[in-house]
Order: sequence, then C-alpha cells, then structure tokens
Amino acid sequence: MSNTQPRTLEQRLKFDFGLTIETVHAVRFRKGEGERAALVYIPRRGYPRVTIRNEMYVTTNKVKGDNMETVGVQTTWQHGAEFDQKAAAPVVTIEL
Repeated sequence: MSNTQPRTLEQRLKFDFGLTIETVHAVRFRKGEGERAALVYIPRRGYPRVTIRNEMYVTTNKVKGDNMETVGVQTTWQHGAEFDQKAAAPVVTIEL
C-alpha cells in the first residue's frame, strides 16, 4: 500500500527545499496571487519556526503539520529593520 498523502508544510520545510539545520533562511510564501517574505529556522529537534512581518508586528510561529502556532510576537518598530535585512534575498519560494 503506497502513501499518496501530500506532504505537510512541516515536512516540506524540513526536506524539500534544501534548507540547512540551525540556519535562518529567507523564503517567500506564495498563495494564489499573494506573496509574503518570511524567515525559516529548522532546529535539530522539534518543529520549524517561521517568522513573518506585517505592518505592526514580527510574529514567530511553530509549524506543526500544516498548522502554525504563534510562539512569539515583537513590535515592528523594534525588530522590523532586522527582519527586512535578513529577508531581503529569499533562497526559495514556497507554494501554500
């Protein structure tokens, strides 16, 4: 019996894009016409972390399966410039 289930976002982040462990990677998430810059961190153990910026906040999420659970929020005025600098050159675009 073959497993024909599509891979979850967590599995795709860990295995499909060549993202190295314990390194922060700039990526773009694309859904339909919209795109969003993000930073992805893959730890040795545990769930990948995705950091996304909007106008007000820089939000860090834990990716478990296809779900994202917020684990930290910082104000953009304090951490927005740092995020923008790291996210300036995405290494991959990921379709959602």
